[in-house]
Amino acid sequence: MSKLFKIRAAKPDDILAIGNLCSQLGYDVGGESLQRRLDQITSDSAQVLRVATNKQGDVVGWVHALPVCYLEAEIFIEIGGLVVDSSCRRLGIGQALMAAVEDWAREGGFPTIRLRSNAKRAEAHEFYRRIGYEVVKQQVTFVKDL
Repeated sequence: MSKLFKIRAAKPDDILAIGNLCSQLGYDVGGESLQRRLDQITSDSAQVLRVATNKQGDVVGWVHALPVCYLEAEIFIEIGGLVVDSSCRRLGIGQALMAAVEDWAREGGFPTIRLRSNAKRAEAHEFYRRIGYEVVKQQVTFVKDL
């Protein structure tokens, strides 16, 4: 582990920093809806939410992962989100966060991790390739609000 940052489980008082990092991904969330989702994720032992903190203890990144089970595929871990503060990128924080999830997945007996990344995030795609992930398919995402 680097002396520049530490990886730990997310805590309820990390919410403002987590919300600010969500904004850097383009998702302006906060308030009660973020609090509700954070509480739901952190209280579910099947999911993991890790944060990276700098020397001052400020949250500078997070990763969220959860098991997914489909009829047509063996259960796997999916990365729900990963973000590192724009001022702290290229310091190994994202790689350390992903390594923490990979360790958690191995300990849980999950042989595979999958993730999705927006087509416009070319830098992120290069990062994932650099740490050993490969593109297996491209798809279109549909949504319908109810």
